[in-house]
Amino acid sequence: KLLMHKNCHVRGAAAKALGQMGEAAAPFAADVAKLLIDQHGYVRAAAAKALGQMGEAATPVAADVAKLLMHKNCHVRGAAAKALGQMGEAAAPFAADVAKL
Repeated sequence: KLLMHKNCHVRGAAAKALGQMGEAAAPFAADVAKLLIDQHGYVRAAAAKALGQMGEAATPVAADVAKLLMHKNCHVRGAAAKALGQMGEAAAPFAADVAKL
């Protein structure tokens, strides 16, 4: 419910909290992935980081995270690159994109 809160800081904090749960938060990966297109870069970065912390459980959304590698905000790009690194083999197709950063 907090992932869809009107306040961007609440959405970001909710994503961070789920990320801290690691793979246990995997059932919420799709909900967190919806924040990857949030209008606020802070929320996008928090979502990417959270998905990375979920590890291989978040691999179904690796392509969505990879789209953030081209974001104008360097913090968003960095969070996406780190998240992909935490997703294991499923993120391997995006290694060349990460290397370009």
